[in-house]
Amino acid sequence: MIYLLNIKQNTLVLQLINTLMKINDESNVPLFIPTIDISNSNHILVQNGESHQIIRTNEDIEKSLEYLSICNFVHIADIDAAKNKGSNIETIYKIIEKANSLKINCSIGGGIRDVITAQKLLSKGVSRVVIG
Repeated sequence: MIYLLNIKQNTLVLQLINTLMKINDESNVPLFIPTIDISNSNHILVQNGESHQIIRTNEDIEKSLEYLSICNFVHIADIDAAKNKGSNIETIYKIIEKANSLKINCSIGGGIRDVITAQKLLSKGVSRVVIG
């Protein structure tokens, strides 16, 4: 079982997630993956499928990754692309570059509907791509 979490500022929760991710390979423990939801090039908080508030603006979005660097994996979701309301691909490329420099593995999802886009993301260093 995999849970995607949009975490704000709770180091204790991140430490727990990191521990669970390490033991997940050895047992049947649920895997918790922190997410960065992107809309209008901002890191947002999504609850029940609705955007609620901006956590970080485009200029500060890399700080979200620095905060999540305690984990070795993060999921990035393009909320606008998932809803067919635009794309945040340039912002996502910037996040991928920062994640690579911090040695954080990334999965990407939201609005990726073709193999060419998936291959381009993989070539940028993404570990997994969710197509759909």
